[in-house]
Amino acid sequence: PEDILHSCTHFEGKAVEDLLPLDAQTLQQYEALFEDQSRQGFRVLGVAYRFMPKDYTHAIISDESGLTFA
Repeated sequence: PEDILHSCTHFEGKAVEDLLPLDAQTLQQYEALFEDQSRQGFRVLGVAYRFMPKDYTHAIISDESGLTFA
């Protein structure tokens, strides 16, 4: 999740349409949650997305930026 988080600029609020900026304080909260869950032996996965045009035919490394943490 920490790699995914650092590629994100926003996160979902209470609804998918409720996108909020991923500021330093929120990033720290997510990282603390990840560390706590990991210490307890849980495997933690992070999921993020970015909408692309329908005619976009292939992904490149630079596409992995400006993501929304889900």
